[in-house]
Amino acid sequence: YYWDSSVNDYVKHLKSVYHYSVIAIDKPIDPDNPNGDFYLYPNPAVDYVYISNLYEESVLTIYTSDGQAVMQKSITNANAPVNVSGLAKGMYIATLKSESGVRTAKFLKK
Repeated sequence: YYWDSSVNDYVKHLKSVYHYSVIAIDKPIDPDNPNGDFYLYPNPAVDYVYISNLYEESVLTIYTSDGQAVMQKSITNANAPVNVSGLAKGMYIATLKSESGVRTAKFLKK
Protein backbone atom coordinates (compact mmCIF):
# COMPACT_ATOMS: atom_id res chain seq x y z
CA TYR A 1 0.00 0.00 0.00
CA TYR A 2 1.09 3.57 -0.57
CA TRP A 3 -0.50 6.98 -0.08
CA ASP A 4 -1.87 8.55 -3.25
CA SER A 5 -2.50 12.25 -2.67
CA SER A 6 -4.55 12.56 -5.87
CA VAL A 7 -7.31 10.43 -4.38
CA ASN A 8 -6.45 11.06 -0.70
CA ASP A 9 -6.45 7.37 0.01
CA TYR A 10 -4.20 4.36 0.39
CA VAL A 11 -3.85 2.50 -2.89
CA LYS A 12 -2.80 -1.10 -3.31
CA HIS A 13 0.11 -1.21 -5.73
CA LEU A 14 2.00 -4.20 -7.11
CA LYS A 15 5.70 -3.54 -7.58
CA SER A 16 8.30 -5.60 -9.38
CA VAL A 17 10.75 -7.26 -7.04
CA TYR A 18 14.41 -7.30 -7.98
CA HIS A 19 17.01 -9.46 -6.29
CA TYR A 20 20.53 -8.10 -6.11
CA SER A 21 23.64 -8.57 -4.04
CA VAL A 22 25.60 -5.86 -2.31
CA ILE A 23 29.24 -6.21 -1.37
CA ALA A 24 30.03 -4.13 1.68
CA ILE A 25 33.58 -2.86 1.75
CA ASP A 26 34.73 -1.19 4.96
CA LYS A 27 37.74 0.50 3.40
CA PRO A 28 38.31 1.67 -0.17
CA ILE A 29 40.69 -0.33 -2.34
CA ASP A 30 43.83 1.63 -3.15
CA PRO A 31 45.41 0.37 -6.41
CA ASP A 32 48.58 2.34 -5.64
CA ASN A 33 49.15 0.39 -2.43
CA PRO A 34 49.89 -3.31 -3.11
CA ASN A 35 50.18 -3.88 0.64
CA GLY A 36 46.62 -2.64 1.20
CA ASP A 37 43.67 -4.78 2.21
CA PHE A 38 42.28 -7.51 0.01
CA TYR A 39 38.72 -8.78 -0.03
CA LEU A 40 37.14 -12.16 -0.58
CA TYR A 41 33.73 -12.07 -2.22
CA PRO A 42 30.97 -13.02 -2.18
CA ASN A 43 30.87 -12.88 1.58
CA PRO A 44 29.22 -15.01 2.89
CA ALA A 45 30.50 -17.63 0.47
CA VAL A 46 28.82 -20.85 -0.62
CA ASP A 47 31.01 -22.68 -3.16
CA TYR A 48 33.58 -20.19 -4.50
CA VAL A 49 35.29 -16.96 -3.47
CA TYR A 50 37.18 -14.44 -5.57
CA ILE A 51 39.98 -12.14 -4.48
CA SER A 52 40.09 -8.41 -5.07
CA ASN A 53 43.15 -6.18 -4.82
CA LEU A 54 45.63 -8.85 -5.98
CA TYR A 55 48.66 -7.34 -7.71
CA GLU A 56 51.25 -10.09 -7.51
CA GLU A 57 51.51 -13.84 -7.19
CA SER A 58 50.58 -14.81 -3.65
CA VAL A 59 49.96 -17.84 -1.49
CA LEU A 60 46.45 -17.96 -0.05
CA THR A 61 46.09 -19.81 3.25
CA ILE A 62 42.68 -20.27 4.86
CA TYR A 63 42.45 -20.86 8.61
CA THR A 64 39.55 -21.88 10.83
CA SER A 65 38.61 -19.47 13.61
CA ASP A 66 40.73 -21.54 16.02
CA GLY A 67 43.85 -21.17 13.83
CA GLN A 68 43.98 -24.51 12.00
CA ALA A 69 45.12 -24.21 8.36
CA VAL A 70 42.55 -25.95 6.14
CA MET A 71 43.61 -24.81 2.65
CA GLN A 72 46.67 -23.43 0.90
CA LYS A 73 46.80 -22.38 -2.74
CA SER A 74 49.02 -20.32 -5.03
CA ILE A 75 47.04 -17.42 -6.52
CA THR A 76 48.19 -15.66 -9.69
CA ASN A 77 44.89 -14.23 -10.96
CA ALA A 78 42.23 -12.38 -8.96
CA ASN A 79 39.54 -13.54 -11.39
CA ALA A 80 40.22 -17.23 -10.76
CA PRO A 81 37.67 -18.79 -8.38
CA VAL A 82 38.84 -20.42 -5.16
CA ASN A 83 36.73 -23.49 -4.38
CA VAL A 84 35.61 -23.40 -0.73
CA SER A 85 32.72 -25.86 -1.11
CA GLY A 86 34.60 -28.48 0.94
CA LEU A 87 34.88 -26.19 3.97
CA ALA A 88 32.45 -26.55 6.86
CA LYS A 89 30.07 -23.70 7.64
CA GLY A 90 31.64 -21.02 9.81
CA MET A 91 34.02 -18.06 10.03
CA TYR A 92 37.42 -18.28 8.34
CA ILE A 93 40.54 -16.14 8.23
CA ALA A 94 42.40 -15.92 4.93
CA THR A 95 45.95 -14.68 4.52
CA LEU A 96 47.73 -13.68 1.33
CA LYS A 97 51.50 -13.96 1.53
CA SER A 98 53.64 -12.38 -1.18
CA GLU A 99 56.95 -10.58 -1.60
CA SER A 100 55.21 -7.41 -0.40
CA GLY A 101 54.16 -8.98 2.91
CA VAL A 102 51.19 -10.72 4.52
CA ARG A 103 47.61 -9.44 4.31
CA THR A 104 44.56 -10.82 6.13
CA ALA A 105 40.80 -10.91 5.54
CA LYS A 106 37.83 -12.70 7.14
CA PHE A 107 34.93 -14.43 5.42
CA LEU A 108 31.90 -16.50 6.35
CA LYS A 109 31.20 -19.88 4.70
CA LYS A 110 27.50 -20.75 4.45
